[in-house]
Amino acid sequence: MFRGRTEFLNDRSLSYEVLRGTSAFLSLKETWENLLDHSHGPGRVFLRHDWIRAWMDLRSGHTPLIVLIYHGHTVVGIIPLCERVHRSVWKTLMFLGGHDADYHDVIVDVRYDGDLVYSYARQIVETLGKAGAVLCLEELAEGTPLHQAFSHGEVASREPCPYIDTRQPWSDYQRRICDEDVRRKMRKAERLGSVRYGVVESSHHIAAFVDEFCDTHQQRWALTDTPSRFQNPKDRVFLRQVAEDLFAGGHMHLAYLTIDDRRVAYFYGFREERRLSMYLLTFHPDFAKISIGKVFLYHLIREEYSRYQIIDLLRGDEPYKRHWATDVATNETFLVYRSRIHRAVAELYRHLGNG
Repeated sequence: MFRGRTEFLNDRSLSYEVLRGTSAFLSLKETWENLLDHSHGPGRVFLRHDWIRAWMDLRSGHTPLIVLIYHGHTVVGIIPLCERVHRSVWKTLMFLGGHDADYHDVIVDVRYDGDLVYSYARQIVETLGKAGAVLCLEELAEGTPLHQAFSHGEVASREPCPYIDTRQPWSDYQRRICDEDVRRKMRKAERLGSVRYGVVESSHHIAAFVDEFCDTHQQRWALTDTPSRFQNPKDRVFLRQVAEDLFAGGHMHLAYLTIDDRRVAYFYGFREERRLSMYLLTFHPDFAKISIGKVFLYHLIREEYSRYQIIDLLRGDEPYKRHWATDVATNETFLVYRSRIHRAVAELYRHLGNG
């Protein structure tokens, strides 16, 4: 642990403290959640203390490096970083949550001067990054202060994030997305039985829902070249742990579609303010021929449309997302190398398949 006065800004009202290790991270839950509840930006669920704790159990080898930014004695910002050491010599500074999270950011109290805190945070991150080989800043939403601050870095990837803006009337949106193909799939599903949309409303039902979701996901992908991640028991535990921890705070949205009371499709998503995010979606392969996933999404969007301003389909440019989306945002991942030599070594690692 160390504390630093602001050498970066003329404003001397800010200071910072760096806490290292899992125990330090775990001790911050109350402060972390209180600050997060007074912050803004997309994908805040991926900054939840419970989400990150579950991720740390899933992905070993990452040492938390948490920066607290103070105004006087009050915490006004948190930078949720971690270190990953590759082959004992190659150190990467990155965000906690890694590539499993669709968005990353600094947690900034909007009741304070956000521009000042973000500017201070950027300079702290750059300084800490110089202790390693590379600073890897994944999934920064385009246009956010942190994205703008690091846009000088090497762009490692750009990912589309399709979303539905629900501020247009439902009738206008419905006319656009409910084409003849969707109507035909709806009729096929209805000929099989009573089609109903449902939501898990009790924590007592989470375990059974997640087990069904993972089993169905495995069946769905078993005959493809990309088998389900839920063959790994640790991924199953992660999914259940996140659902149970976030459900109590009202941040989980677990939905399903039934035909004659049989669950045939599943939605694992998150709620935050006026945003609903689709983290995972799957359906039973027995119903693939009638595009049950498309039928399910129509029912889900119709039922939830008036409750949210944004229905975020998260990362990925899959054709089905393009059908439902009204617009597309962009995430970028930046790499900032300590030196040209470090950059050359990183390129060599990637060439050898060890990056």
